[in-house]
Amino acid sequence: MGGRRRRTRRAHPAPAQPDRRVPWHPWRYTAADYRSAVASAPLAPPLTGTPTTAAWDPDLPTALTELGVRTEEESVLDDLLADLGH
Repeated sequence: MGGRRRRTRRAHPAPAQPDRRVPWHPWRYTAADYRSAVASAPLAPPLTGTPTTAAWDPDLPTALTELGVRTEEESVLDDLLADLGH
């Protein structure tokens, strides 16, 4: 393909190497948030990809591995909108 890179979306968090020049904070991306999202989406598709670490929540990779399903933003939209309303 002429040197073009293919972009893929990871089901597991990217390696915990945040860009130190840009302050950031994961929003609703903790083990507790993930477990809650999975409980509300019983028909979620399985995770794919390679597990990695999450510096902001060491329990997240374990939760992802244990539950093994993908969650989409749409499944937690009410929670996200409620956060924005505060």
